[in-house]
Amino acid sequence: FQMRLSYKQLATLLSHPDSPLIPVVGLLYVGFVVDPKEAWGFYRPKVGDDTEFDPGASGKKKTIGVFLKDLIDDIKYYDTMLPRIPITIQRDMQVKILEAEHEKQQLVEKRRQIRVGMEVKAFFYEDEQVYDAKILAETKIGFNVVFTEYGNEQDTEVGDITIPDRGDRHDNDRRRERSSE
Repeated sequence: FQMRLSYKQLATLLSHPDSPLIPVVGLLYVGFVVDPKEAWGFYRPKVGDDTEFDPGASGKKKTIGVFLKDLIDDIKYYDTMLPRIPITIQRDMQVKILEAEHEKQQLVEKRRQIRVGMEVKAFFYEDEQVYDAKILAETKIGFNVVFTEYGNEQDTEVGDITIPDRGDRHDNDRRRERSSE
C-alpha cells in the first residue's frame, strides 16, 4: 500500500479548515515523503500559524507554528524517528523561521501603531501602486483605507501600509511655514 498525494492534494490537506489536526498530518506527511529541498514551500505558510491543537495524550496544547519548528529542529516525533533533513537545508529553514517570526512581530507592532483617521501610504491592489490614504476602520486582514487622491476604498493588509515618518510630516510643516513667510 502506497499513499502518494499530488501537490494539489497536499496543499489542500495543509490548508484544510475543519480541524487543526488535518494540517498537522499534512506537515508530518511533508516531513516523511517530500524531498527536503522542496519542503519549505509547504512549511512556509504554517510558520506563524497560531492555531492551537493537542498533539498527544499529555493534554498540553501547542500551536501549529511551534509544532512545525519542533518538526524541523528535532528528528523525533514522540517515539518515531523522522527522516533527517540535511544540515544545510535545516539551518536554512531555521533562519527562515526566525526571519518570519521577526516579520510577524514587526507587523503586530505596526498594527498597534495604526489608528483610525491616521494618514498613511497604502498599496492599491488594482494598479499595484502606492498612494496617500487615510485609515477608515480596522478589519480582520488589516485596515479599510480610502485613497485620498481618488476616493477609492479597499481592505488593505497591514504589510501593505506604510506609516510616514514623523520627521517627514514635521519637515513638510516647516517647509510650508517657510514658504508662507
